Order: sequence, then C-alpha cells, then structure tokens
Amino acid sequence: MRLLRGAALIVRPLNCALFFVGTFVGGILAVGSAAFLWPGNLSLLLSSLAATAVGASGNVINDVYDVEIDRVNRPRRPLPLGLLSTRQALSLWATLAIGGMALAALVSVQHALIAAGSVALLVAYSARAKSIAIVGNAVVSTVVAVALLFGAMSVGSCVPAVPAAIFAFLTTFGREVIKDIEDWAGDSAHLARSTAVRYGAVAASRLAAFTLMVTVGLTPVPYLWLDYTATYLLVMLVASGFLVAAAELALRTEFTSFATRASALTKSAMVAGLFALAVA
Repeated sequence: MRLLRGAALIVRPLNCALFFVGTFVGGILAVGSAAFLWPGNLSLLLSSLAATAVGASGNVINDVYDVEIDRVNRPRRPLPLGLLSTRQALSLWATLAIGGMALAALVSVQHALIAAGSVALLVAYSARAKSIAIVGNAVVSTVVAVALLFGAMSVGSCVPAVPAAIFAFLTTFGREVIKDIEDWAGDSAHLARSTAVRYGAVAASRLAAFTLMVTVGLTPVPYLWLDYTATYLLVMLVASGFLVAAAELALRTEFTSFATRASALTKSAMVAGLFALAVA
C-alpha cells in the first residue's frame, strides 16, 4: 500500500487528467462530436493515453531530480517522505515513458516521434533546463501546448487546435513562473537559477501577471474571428476571472502563500478554458 500510495502521488493525478482532457479537447476541435464516436475515435483515445503517460513520466523524473529541493519546498512529496526509493521512481518513469511512446506509435510514426521528443524535453527540463530562467518555463509550456495538437492530429488536422495550444502555452507559462516564486527558498538554496531566483520575485511576479493578462486579452479572438460560439465566450469569462485573480495574487510577493493560491487559480482557469474550448 505504501508503494502504491507513493506511485499515485508522484504522478500527480490532476496534472495527468489535464493532459488526457487537453489531448481529447484537441480532437474535439479537429472533428467536433465525431471525437466521441467509437471506434472512429480509437486513435484519439490512444493519443490521449499516450500524452497522459508521457506527462506522468515528466512528473516522476522531475521529482527524482528535485528530491533535495523538495526536502525544502515540498517535504510531503513521496521521495522526501520515503514512500518511494529513487530506484523505484526511475522504474516507474521508464514504464510510463516507454508505455507512452508505445501507445503513440500505435497512432502513427509522427505521434511516436512527438512523444519521444516530449519525453526527451521533460528529462532535459528536469536535469538542466529547469535551472535556466525563462527557458525551463517555456519547455513545460511547450509540452502542454503540444498535447492539444497531438490530439487533433490523431483524427484530423492540427490547425483547429492552434488557438487552444496558444492559450495553453501562455497559461502554463504564467503558472510555471508563479511556481518559481513559490519554490524560491529551495531553488535558491540549491543554486537553481529559476526565473524567480535569477531576476527576483518581484520581476517574476510581473512577468507572470503580464502573461496571464495577455491570455485574458486574447480570449475574445476566437469568438470574433474564428466563429467560436457564444457559449465559448461565456465559459471563457469564468476562466478569465480565475486568471485575473491569479495575476493579482501573483503580484503580492510578500508571502509564498499568495503564489500557491495563484498557481491553484491558474489550474482552475485551465480546466474552465478546456471546457470552453470543448463547447466552442
């Protein structure tokens, strides 16, 4: 039970769910209601599972590399708590990464290459890029954005999912910068040159708030120029409300608790945004 609990925690189930839903929404944007028709949507289901496995592998390898930092920032994570050993975590990472690439290969060679590239990017992020200001944030944002295109490609053209991928990139980038502020203590203690450590919490908070507000400013574009429905706009207003609140909290750098709340709000915005796109 201890091992299962550790494995469940280290993959971050909510993040995995967002990968699955995001990939599936990409398919909805490409073919509409046909995304729900069996067995025509088998490729979409396989790509969604592949993206989920790859995303989960990224969560695991990140915890492996960050175990010492997490002893400061997140002491309740599975590795600092001793629920999993490093060897067990690496075995889980390999299973998820290989499984994700294998599922992607069942869809197409192109999907397999994208999955392999995503695995490589996530390893590079955990090993090195996370400690490079801006670059690390952009790497994670790119992998999240690609998930929507990944799903769309499995059933049709990826073009309809491009606006959604842009929204996903911007929202994730803002959230990743906010998480840098949240993790400042552990990152600075272990010389990780994250955006918040390199440029300071104030500059990082302004960058995060600016990115989130740009996202809010772009939300009407699909409705005005891409024939998205009014329902999309109404639901996106909810997502925009979360983003505005997150931006306001991000600017309060006196306490890391504000960054924690802002990060949670951006995740809520992502959920609402995916729903808005699904009904677009």
